[in-house]
Amino acid sequence: MLENLRRDQIEPVRVELRDPRQARFDFTDDRFELPAGVRILEVDPRSIALRWETRVTRELRVRAEIVGEPPADHVARLPVDIEPPRVSLTGPRSVVEPMREVRTDPIDIEGLDPGRHRLPTSLRLPRNASRQDDAALTATVEIVADLVERTIQGVAVRVVGPSHGRALPDRVRITLKGTRAAIGGVDPARTNAIVDT
Repeated sequence: MLENLRRDQIEPVRVELRDPRQARFDFTDDRFELPAGVRILEVDPRSIALRWETRVTRELRVRAEIVGEPPADHVARLPVDIEPPRVSLTGPRSVVEPMREVRTDPIDIEGLDPGRHRLPTSLRLPRNASRQDDAALTATVEIVADLVERTIQGVAVRVVGPSHGRALPDRVRITLKGTRAAIGGVDPARTNAIVDT
């Protein structure tokens, strides 16, 4: 019979702690529910030490954790909107009190098309902390073109047309805005400002 006994056939030990003066919890034989004909020979460890802490509740800001890459030349607009933006956590003072924010589980934006996406998410809670409510948590992720600016100094001004005049000043500074790939492809040596007369 013992050869066929599996761990999942033994019920977890139920630990009920109500008295904060209790310093240890003993695993006595009567705490285990075993199949008929099976008895305990040894429990290791036989007891565990208890440390009690004051339970506190704090309202904390939720911060989204983003993973993955959107399509080329696109980015996720930051910060990502989270609804609700704040949650109340309850847990041991030593865990909850130092916290300044709580993060979501990773939100995967791999390959999301441009636009707004409402994605269900959950919180990555520290050990022994719990959320005070069970309202759904939603992240709104906006995938936008990755626009950058680039300034080019000393761009020559060329005058074209029947008058063939001369421009003053004959060089200008230009600022360009576009996707990172498009802006990276601009060659300053081949860039001109043209005045059509």
